[in-house]
Amino acid sequence: MIQRNGLRVLSLYEGFFSGGARVLHSTVVAGLHQGGRQQHSVLSLHHEVRREATLQRMEDDPRYRALRAAGVRIGSLGRSTDAGHDPRVFSETELRAAARQAVSARTWCCPSRSSRSGS
Repeated sequence: MIQRNGLRVLSLYEGFFSGGARVLHSTVVAGLHQGGRQQHSVLSLHHEVRREATLQRMEDDPRYRALRAAGVRIGSLGRSTDAGHDPRVFSETELRAAARQAVSARTWCCPSRSSRSGS
């Protein structure tokens, strides 16, 4: 049960395929969301990421599935690492999508990139 006036948090992920901080962060977010006093959502820049020779969709990632099972809302800007997007440049459509996600959040969180593995 989510308390309507509780803390609302939006976490921004580069993708669902890096280890370390994102694994821990996703576990904590799922637990806090299920506790009912906080409402969490996640916005991923990429909906699929190439890791070694495999292109992985975010829906196939165990952290994605655990967050969804906990009731966390997850959105994506729809990027693919194979598309060669400049990570410093976002389209108007992507910015509007991010703004829609951020409207209801009171707090933003970006897990550390320093512990990325394999990407």
